[in-house]
Amino acid sequence: VDTEMTHADTAWGPDRQLPDGWRWVFVTRDRESAYVSLLNRAMGPMPGVYVPPQAEAIASMRTTADGTKLLLDKAGNAQALVRCKLPKRYLHLVCCAPEMRGRGLGRLALDEVRRMLGPGALHLTVVKQNQHAHGFYLHMGFAPTDEVETWRLMIAP
Repeated sequence: VDTEMTHADTAWGPDRQLPDGWRWVFVTRDRESAYVSLLNRAMGPMPGVYVPPQAEAIASMRTTADGTKLLLDKAGNAQALVRCKLPKRYLHLVCCAPEMRGRGLGRLALDEVRRMLGPGALHLTVVKQNQHAHGFYLHMGFAPTDEVETWRLMIAP
């Protein structure tokens, strides 16, 4: 059982500034391997989280390509990512490199989502076992709205 959460208006405060030389970029075909690598490093070790094989991860990501971005550091390395379904105002995924946890990248990611969507409600589902993410979203003003069974659906190649 996972937890659905909603933030009523994305008014969690002013945007935080990116570190010098860092930038958000869309995940284009030439950045798909960086997306999959970061996804595996960040989400793979978490209990209760399904990380699909590369082909499935890329096929799924391409369905939300207009809402999927990587945060690149000054050297061009992917340090965080966001993936959202823009028409539904649904945040599908936020993750950061394990060595970067606790440095404010989650907040930078939510700020980027707000820039992509504009003001208004934002919805997400968090894996119940991921207490760190659950606490972060509560801290940012998200409120639990429901508990749901999450099922993995295969996406055809």
